[in-house]
Formats: sequence, C-alpha cells, structure tokens
Amino acid sequence: MKKLPLIIGSFDVIHKGHKKLFNECKPNNFNVLIIINLPNKKKYFNDLSSRKKNIDFFKPKNIFAFDVHVNNMEAVDFIQNILLSIKPSTIIVGDDFKFGRNANGDVNLLKKFFLVKNIKVDERFRTTKIKKLYAKGMVEKANKSLLLPIYLEGVIVKNKQFGRKIGFPTININRKNPFILRDGVYASFCIADNKKFYGATYVNKLKNVQMIETHILKDFEKEALKYGKKVKILFIKRISHIRKCKNLLQLKRIIQSNIEKIKKFFLLKW
Repeated sequence: MKKLPLIIGSFDVIHKGHKKLFNECKPNNFNVLIIINLPNKKKYFNDLSSRKKNIDFFKPKNIFAFDVHVNNMEAVDFIQNILLSIKPSTIIVGDDFKFGRNANGDVNLLKKFFLVKNIKVDERFRTTKIKKLYAKGMVEKANKSLLLPIYLEGVIVKNKQFGRKIGFPTININRKNPFILRDGVYASFCIADNKKFYGATYVNKLKNVQMIETHILKDFEKEALKYGKKVKILFIKRISHIRKCKNLLQLKRIIQSNIEKIKKFFLLKW
C-alpha cells in the first residue's frame, strides 16, 4: 500500500472546523480512519454508512473504520496493530485528539511513531457544541457551523394515518435510536429521489422511539413519497413546542397555525 497522509476522527458530523483537516490533503491522495462507537458518546447523528458518504465528499483514496466498542485497546496497541498496518506518511488530527483505552493516547504519543500535523481546534465548531444546540432545538444556529448538512434518513412507514383523517396527511419515519433533536415543530425540507419538498415536521419522543412526521406543504408527489421510499429530512428552524390539546378542533387550529408560520418563514405564497 502506498504511503499516504491519514486523517483520523469520528466525523459524526462534518463541521467547518474539519475543513482545515481536509485542506491539508489533495483529492484521491489521502486516507481517512473513522473512529466509531466511542464509549463517552452514546448518541450519534450518523451511522458508519452515512459518515462514509459524507467523507466521500472530500474524495479520499481509502476509508477505514475502527470500532472502539469491539476493539477497546490500549493506545500503544492501537498504534502498533492499526496505524502501523495502514502505514501513513503523515497523520493529521485535531490538537485535542485522544485515543486508546481511557483516552490515554494523545498527539504527543503519536509523534513518537509518526510525522504528525495537529490542527488547532476551533472552539466554535465542536461536534459536542452542535449536538447541544440540536438538543435545545436551535437547529438554525447549529446549521451555520456545518460544512455538510445533517439529515435524518429513514424509510417512510405506514402509521395510524391520523393526520390524513383530520386533513393534514404526513409521511412517517420511526427510529429506535432517538435522533438528537428536541421535540417540537420544525420548518424542514424532505428530500426523496433528489427532489426537495417544503415540510412541516413534528418531532415527539415516545418511550425509546422518536416519532418523526412531516406534512408536505406543496408539490406533493405520491410516487416520490410512497411507503418504503427512503427519504432525508433536513431541519431548518424550530417553530413551536409540542402543545397539548383539549379537543380535535383545537388540535387542527394549532396545526394550521404552525403551517402558516412555516409558510411565512419560507416565504411561500399560495
């Protein structure tokens, strides 16, 4: 294997701070090692497949993955068994990079074995900060820190069709692992078959399942949004919290009010 620069990180999201890492390399002339299932990070935006798709945006030569949960080894063992087998010409990491059991390894240890470029971490763009903003529903502010957007991906499933019965049909996505997002009503985009639809998305966590329902505001296409279709939801702005309703009439009024707010936000006129 040709020796190439190696960028290491978890890359749960791709924020503007990561741009400094990838700017160190030329397309198709570097490798990436994705660290997954870190013990101190129990909730993720993206699974490994989605992270690889995001990394592909920068055109690496190879993408490797290391599962900490399966192989929780000492820092020196990680160097000898994993990094030396990849044979990097240079290792590129953030200056706060930690690795190995109990995070005992750091940039200084790496420098004993490799040529290392440690990039200063920009405090404005930490993944932990972005997660906290999403957990508060402040998606509009969080999105400004991203280099690539955060999508909720899933398959449209059939639910109780309650929204259809009251005049507000929705597409439904249920996820066993809760998406890191505060409950509420959001202005959103729904993307299916490379088509973008304006949406009003309702997010509500019930037990260990976060229910995601999106009412399409216009340009609805049954073929693009049928059951079993894979879709992406992009959250743009939290419009409202979840409000309890005394009766069906009040519920319909609240839904209509939220839709009007979202239309106004998107400057949609119809």
